Amino acid sequence: FTCRELDLVRVKGKKNAVPIYELISEKGKEMEINFIKHFEEGLKLYLDQKWEEAVIKFKECLNIKEDKTSEMYIERCNFYKQNPPGKDWDKVWEWKTK
Repeated sequence: FTCRELDLVRVKGKKNAVPIYELISEKGKEMEINFIKHFEEGLKLYLDQKWEEAVIKFKECLNIKEDKTSEMYIERCNFYKQNPPGKDWDKVWEWKTK
């Protein structure tokens, strides 16, 4: 199967974060190779704290199709541009509300 990594989440009561994935399609039947490529590039840039470059990639995803996850990452990048997480950032988004 072709999947895309969506995020790192920390389950309540646990210290280590785990990745979560979205199933895209069966291998060889992918209809959205460019979308997945742009998203993976955006996610890598986001994790490397390259907010401006990540936003560009996530916007490229949105030019291909509507995607709530890309929209979410654009919002996070904009937040982090104003509130940098620092060098010790564990790459996990801290939800402040339930």
